[in-house]
Amino acid sequence: MRGIAIILLLIAMTLHQLPTARADSQLVIPPGGHETLSWGVWTQGRGLFGDFEVINGSDITFFICNQSAFNDWTGGHSIQAYEVMEDVTSGEYEYLGGRGTTWYLVFDNTDEVSTTQTVKVNFHIDLTAPTIECSIKNNDVVSGPCEITITATDRFKVYSIAYTIAASSYPNSFDPITRDVRDMDSDSISFNLNTTQMENGTYYISIVVKDVSYNERHMVVDFRVENEYDPTLGIVRVLTNPFVVAFIPLGVLGLIVVLRRRQRIITDSETEHLPSPDSTEEVESLPSEDTQVQERALEEEPVTEETTRPELGRVPVDLRVVAFMIGALALFAPYMLVLQLDQGTFILDAMTWRFTRSDSYWWLTFMVDYMIMGTVPFTVWRAALVYQMYRYYQGRSTRRTTFLLAVVAEMIMVTADLVIYYLIFPGYWGPLLTIPTPLMLVGASVFLWMTPYPVPKTPFDDQTEPEKWWEQDTETEGIPPKQAAVEDQSQDGTAPVVKEDGGE
Repeated sequence: MRGIAIILLLIAMTLHQLPTARADSQLVIPPGGHETLSWGVWTQGRGLFGDFEVINGSDITFFICNQSAFNDWTGGHSIQAYEVMEDVTSGEYEYLGGRGTTWYLVFDNTDEVSTTQTVKVNFHIDLTAPTIECSIKNNDVVSGPCEITITATDRFKVYSIAYTIAASSYPNSFDPITRDVRDMDSDSISFNLNTTQMENGTYYISIVVKDVSYNERHMVVDFRVENEYDPTLGIVRVLTNPFVVAFIPLGVLGLIVVLRRRQRIITDSETEHLPSPDSTEEVESLPSEDTQVQERALEEEPVTEETTRPELGRVPVDLRVVAFMIGALALFAPYMLVLQLDQGTFILDAMTWRFTRSDSYWWLTFMVDYMIMGTVPFTVWRAALVYQMYRYYQGRSTRRTTFLLAVVAEMIMVTADLVIYYLIFPGYWGPLLTIPTPLMLVGASVFLWMTPYPVPKTPFDDQTEPEKWWEQDTETEGIPPKQAAVEDQSQDGTAPVVKEDGGE
């Protein structure tokens, strides 16, 4: 049943786009009668065009009408018809039908009462999308203001032209420009684009044109922006970015909080180690003999059951150096090299910048807003590695966990780009070759390998060592050997052996 349903669905999808008669049909019209070709469009109206010729007989009358008008005409009523041609032997027709109705091509021979007419008909439905042309001045290399013209050509009429201007394979955080012009009076539109404030790089214009027959065509046109590089303008653009302006006071506030917290910790630590005046007076008021007795008691007190935490080793590296080095690698180390093989362009991507180089231009772009708004779910793992390294050198994590996080932080953005460029938009930017550049992973691995955290040796479960069999029991110290032997035998449950002379 499922197979039959699929076949019927395919047949229906095919029939709603084709006329009920074949092209190049021959109609035989009896004297005083008429013949029709029905045109059924069930979902959308389509453009109809073709021609006819009487190959045997005299002239005929031709017109196009919908189903209700055809029923009225057969009933003898006057109707509204289209493409009407009276008493002709040939003709061409071109008409756009409406939606959801059946239309008829009527060949009328009612004027002839004795002649049979034979008509050859070419019957076609417009399924051809319009053609598109897009012209950009300066041979697709733009510097400053420019004018862009989009022209569409169609058999019937162009209904709408929509376009989107956006950054191409990479360049920057350019906000796309979108426009949709409908119910057009002409077949072309023109608009001005000022590229002065656009960063250098490759951009594209995505164009969608629809005709009145509901056919549409897509087209993508690439162009390059090559303004003169002004380092001052680039720095000003980064510093005046709203995200940078918002994060500068937050960073200053965070630095003030950290410094105050550190000063408070140092002050509390110094106050804690200062001797209390009350305790000093109590110690000085104690007699010297009592003090010696207390010290002797503390020295003789057993400490075998005391559980103490092993002393941690000294960290072999300054944590500030670790945070600075790994943080710098996370922010500025490139993680991926992309080669556009058909254009001879390579792009080097980092968390905060991108470098593009082609045969005709190169450009370095800082992408602070793009990093914050677009890639935060992926690049935040690189910042998390800095905190993980800090935890490792504080003894709160393991080297294996830190290394695995470094691998994830390095590869997650590369994996996301591979999914976007090869699965979601396959072939959109042409053949690409993606090469990971895991410099942050290499730097973190060097830290972990050359300066591992010193793990102290700890006793098993903090248990006391069992007493050795050769060591003398402290309970028998000071007891004569003979009495000690008797006590040992009594403890073992064996009775002492008494000799006749009274000895044991």
